[in-house]
Amino acid sequence: LTIGAAGAVGHLGKVESPAFSVTPGARYVATVWARAAQGTSAVAVGLRFYDANGRVIRSARQNAHPLAVTASAWSLAGPAAGIGPKRAVSGRVILTGHGRGGQVIADDVALTATTGVPAPIVGPLTTRGNGVYDGKGRQLTMRGVQLAGLATMDWRPGSISKPEITVMHSWGANFVRIPLAENPAVFGDCSYQPHYIKTVERVVRQVTSVGMVALLDLHSQALGACKSWGPQTMPDDESIRFWQQMATRFRHNPLVAFDLYNEPHGITDSVWRDGGTTTSFGVTYHAVGMLQLYRTIRATGARNLVFIGGPAYATVFSGSAPLPGTTNVVYAAHAYTCPHDIPSRGGDCSGGAGGVLDPSHILDRFVAAGSQLPVFVTEFGWPDPQDGTYVSNVIRFVESHGWVGWAAFVVNGGTRGLFNLVGHVGHYWQPTPVGMAAIAAMTGD
Repeated sequence: LTIGAAGAVGHLGKVESPAFSVTPGARYVATVWARAAQGTSAVAVGLRFYDANGRVIRSARQNAHPLAVTASAWSLAGPAAGIGPKRAVSGRVILTGHGRGGQVIADDVALTATTGVPAPIVGPLTTRGNGVYDGKGRQLTMRGVQLAGLATMDWRPGSISKPEITVMHSWGANFVRIPLAENPAVFGDCSYQPHYIKTVERVVRQVTSVGMVALLDLHSQALGACKSWGPQTMPDDESIRFWQQMATRFRHNPLVAFDLYNEPHGITDSVWRDGGTTTSFGVTYHAVGMLQLYRTIRATGARNLVFIGGPAYATVFSGSAPLPGTTNVVYAAHAYTCPHDIPSRGGDCSGGAGGVLDPSHILDRFVAAGSQLPVFVTEFGWPDPQDGTYVSNVIRFVESHGWVGWAAFVVNGGTRGLFNLVGHVGHYWQPTPVGMAAIAAMTGD
C-alpha cells in the first residue's frame, strides 16, 4: 500500500482496509510495517467501528501514536487497539501518513481479534527459582494494571467499581494492583472507617472471583493521630497492625498477594531491611523494616505471595536483598523515566542509551536478581496518554527477560490524569494509546 503522492508534504492522506466483522466486547489490535519512500515521514494506525447503517461510532475512533519512518528500514507501527462497541457490526484499519518524505509505503497490515478473557488463575501461588507457579504447577506470566482510588483522602465506597474491574478483565488483565491507605483500614485508629474495609473486601472479591490476582499495596499512611494520609518514606509502627489485620482477613484467598510498602526511599539498605529512624515531610518517626513486615504476615498463618519493593522508590534491588528466611517472595520494581511530565512540558526526565523512552537504565539493575529470583514490575507508565512507546518498551524488556509480570499505571475510574490508560468510558471502555500498548501485550486464553 502507498499513502500520499510522490513529493507531497504535510498531511499525506489515508488508506483503509477492507471491512471486517466486529463482535461487541471483543478487543482488536492492528499493526503495520511501514517505511518512507524517501527522507522521513510518519504513519499512524487507527481503528474505526461502524454500526448497522455504516455510520462510524465516534466514541470508539481509536488512533495510535504516529511513528516516524525512514526510507532506510521498515518499522512496525502501532499497535492501535480498541474494544468492539455495543452497536458495532464492522470495522476497518485506517493508515494515515504525514511528513516531508512524500509517500509512505505500508505492508503486512495485521489485525488480531480476541473474544475471550484470560484463563482463570488457580491458587495457591508459589515461587520456584525466578518464577511463580499456580495450583496446577504451571508457570505464570501476570499482566495487568493498577486500579487507583483507595489510597487517597478523597476515596469513596464506589472507588474501583465493578464495571471497572470487568473492563480490565475484558482488556486481558489477569492481575491488578490495588493501592491502599493504612489508617482507615486499621481497627482502633482514630481515622478507622468500617466502610473502607468493606470496600476493600468487595473489590478483592470481585477481582479474585474471575480468576485475577489482587495485589494489596500499602501505599499511604498518616504520620500522627488523625492526620491526613499520603505516601511516606517508609512504613511506620502502625503498619504492623495493618498487615496483621489484612493478612488475617485475606489469608484464605490464594489469589490475594501483599505488597509490603510502596516505593521506600530516603533510607539506607539496613533501614529498608531492619527498620530505624527516618524523616518524611519534616516528621521524624520509627520506620518498620521489610523483614519485620514479612514476618508479621507469616505469623498470621498467611502463605500468600509477598511482594517487596526496594529502596530509591523501588528502582533498585536492595543490597540487603534477598531477605533471609523468606519464602513465596516476589521482588518489585518501578520504572518511570519521566515521573511527572514529558520533557517538552518541563518534565524532569532520565533515560537509557535510547533516551527517555528507554527504561533499560532502571530495569538493568534487576537483571541479575531476575535470573535467580521472581521479579515483577508492579508500577510503570508514561505521562502522556497519547504515546504508548515507553509502555511497550517496558513490557518488551520484562517479557524478554522472563520476569513474573507487569502492571501498567493507571486506571482511575475515568479519563483524567497524565498517565491514564482509559480514553473513553462507556458500555465498553476504550484505551488511550498508552492503554493500547498494554492491551496489545495481554493475551486472552
